[in-house]
Amino acid sequence: MRILLDNIIFSLQRAGGISSYWSELAIGLTTNGHELLCIEAGESTENLFRNQWRGVKSTFHRERLPWRLARYMPCPVGGLTASIFHSSYYRTPSRRIAPVVQTVHDFTYERYWTGLARTVHVVQKRRALLKADAVICVSESTRRDLEVHCPGIDPDRVHVIHHGCSPLFHGIDGQADLANLRALIGDSPYVLYVGTRCVYKNFPTAVETAAHSGQHRLMLVGGGPLTHAETQLLEARLPNRWRHEQGPSPEFLNGLYNLADALLYPSSYEGFGMPVLEAMAAGCPVIAVAASSIPEVAGDAALLIPTADWNLMLGALRSLGSESLRREVVRRGLENVRRFPWQDCVRKTEALYRRLAGTR
Repeated sequence: MRILLDNIIFSLQRAGGISSYWSELAIGLTTNGHELLCIEAGESTENLFRNQWRGVKSTFHRERLPWRLARYMPCPVGGLTASIFHSSYYRTPSRRIAPVVQTVHDFTYERYWTGLARTVHVVQKRRALLKADAVICVSESTRRDLEVHCPGIDPDRVHVIHHGCSPLFHGIDGQADLANLRALIGDSPYVLYVGTRCVYKNFPTAVETAAHSGQHRLMLVGGGPLTHAETQLLEARLPNRWRHEQGPSPEFLNGLYNLADALLYPSSYEGFGMPVLEAMAAGCPVIAVAASSIPEVAGDAALLIPTADWNLMLGALRSLGSESLRREVVRRGLENVRRFPWQDCVRKTEALYRRLAGTR
């Protein structure tokens, strides 16, 4: 099949779960022999995942508009032919050349944002979803949110296709490799916090958990530059006990997971929650809030707490001092990850494409 992919997400973020999903999907589709046409705007190759595309056989078409404007405009498809059009972030094609697929990752704008940014995003998303021939939701939780925040979509057009976990995340057995990582990271124990620090992520909960643990450093990964208020909080609560890796490679992030005492994931809302699987695949215990999609993704393999309370998170962290419990949590995590191979995501998306294009 010839598949037209709108790669606008690579211009909107330097890294992130949506970029990871879009990259894994493209790699899987080309591996399975599909022809890709990709439309890109701006400096898309500055995106961590797009920059690492290797073996992705595709034809690229550049947009003329700057990406800050292009993101709100229809995707230019004039003169192109394809069996499917799939946008990475809620753009409709400038003209109908093929069945249209949209993927919904979450409803954070609808739930937590205010003002003009929220209005523009909600209008664009709703228009794109209502016009789509098929809507992919990355979790059952997101599908339920779709019913609430975007009513009127025929349920038969909605399909739940989970994300996967990249094989880049795995346990490191080599003692020399672990020693080299220790030299880079330091010897003192630490807990990880991965992702943005928006209000619903409950970043202060992770800070307080590490602070009250009495021994752990807090390793922060991604989420963009720290604000002045965030830096002040860290300096006040964790002086000389924190570090921020703004854009580590997947390989280095895998190393951070491998040596961490736990991933602290106090988020109250997730469309999927990819770091949960990444940590589990690397043998890192996960402590998370039992909210939105997290129980769906984590299964029985994480230490789940009912709310983002640092006392509860600290209690879970301290319970991992039991070596038998820690081994059991790691074992369950490794088993749980097997439920989410990227090949399943690609295979189910392919099947949807073929159904829409009438080629099954």
